[in-house]
Amino acid sequence: MKWPWFILGIFGGLALAVIHKHLTAEWLPAAGTISLETLDHIFQIGLFFVAAGALLYARNQVNAARDDIEQQSNLAQATFLFNLDRRWESSEMWNGRKLFRDLNEKLKKTVSGAHPMLGDGQKRERLHEEFAKELANLRATKPEDYMAIMRLCGFFETVGLMVEMGYVPLKEIDELLRGPIMATKHCFGLHIKERQNETGVPNGLYEHALNLSDMVERL
Repeated sequence: MKWPWFILGIFGGLALAVIHKHLTAEWLPAAGTISLETLDHIFQIGLFFVAAGALLYARNQVNAARDDIEQQSNLAQATFLFNLDRRWESSEMWNGRKLFRDLNEKLKKTVSGAHPMLGDGQKRERLHEEFAKELANLRATKPEDYMAIMRLCGFFETVGLMVEMGYVPLKEIDELLRGPIMATKHCFGLHIKERQNETGVPNGLYEHALNLSDMVERL
C-alpha cells in the first residue's frame, strides 16, 4: 500500500511551505541570523512529521501482516477441505461407504416391512436399533467389513476434532458432508455408546464424530 507515503508527501510539502514563509517573513531577524526559538520550531515540526511517517509506516506493515495471515489461513482451510474431499472419495473410503449404503437400504426395507404402520419417527428409532444389532453382528462375524464401515466414524472423528479446534469452519463442512455426518449419529450412535461402555475401550471413543453430528444438526 503506497497511499500513506503519498499523504506524507503532501503534509511534508505543506510543512516546508509554512517553514519557508515564516523564515522569510517573520523568523529571520534583521541581522540575517536564525534565533534558537526559530530552530526549535523547525525541529518540532520535523519531529512531528517523522513521527507521523513512522505511524503510517507501522500501520501499513500491520495491515500487510494481517492480510498475509488471513490469506495463509484461507489457503490452509482450502487445502484441508481439498484433502478432505480427496480422502472421502478415495478407494479406501469408498468400500466402507458402499457397505454402509447397502446395509442402510437393507435395514430400511426390513424395518418398513416389519412395521408398516409405524410413523417416520418410530421407524427411525427401530432403524437405529437394527443398525446397532447389525454392526455388533458384523464385528463378530465379518471383522473386515466391520472395520471398513467403522472407518467412516474414524473419518468424521478427525473432521470433528478439526472443527472443534477451529481449524476449519463448521459451515463449510456442513455444506460438503452434511448427509454422511448426520448418518454418523443416527446409524452409528447406539453402537458407539455400546462400545464406549465396554471394558478396555478408551474414553471418548468417536466422541468428536458424535459432537460433529450434533453441531451440524443444530445449524
